[in-house]
Amino acid sequence: SPGILDYIFYSDATLEIGNHYILNTLAMDEVTLLNYDLELYDTHVASDHMPRVFDIYLVNNNVGDVNSDGLINVSDIVSLVSIIMDNGEYILSGDINGDGYLNILDVIQLVTIILAA
Repeated sequence: SPGILDYIFYSDATLEIGNHYILNTLAMDEVTLLNYDLELYDTHVASDHMPRVFDIYLVNNNVGDVNSDGLINVSDIVSLVSIIMDNGEYILSGDINGDGYLNILDVIQLVTIILAA
């Protein structure tokens, strides 16, 4: 039966789980082990628990509100274009399509959202 270390507690109000897997070096081929600088028995001797690897994403309730003024409007389009043109820092609220990048696809989606409102 699972022990306390076998559970992960999180709130789906603030976090979202993405890809996840259990790392088992005994099940990996030699090429993969070499690519990740792992050894065959790494997970076997490191712990009595298999490591669980997963991506965590913050739940973004302000998608589109790029300038954080509480509204989604043309000012957000201007802000997003400015960030993209200046190669500015990634901000989650500007990643409208959720692909991890700020680009013209986000601008197009933001325009579509505003026009549909």
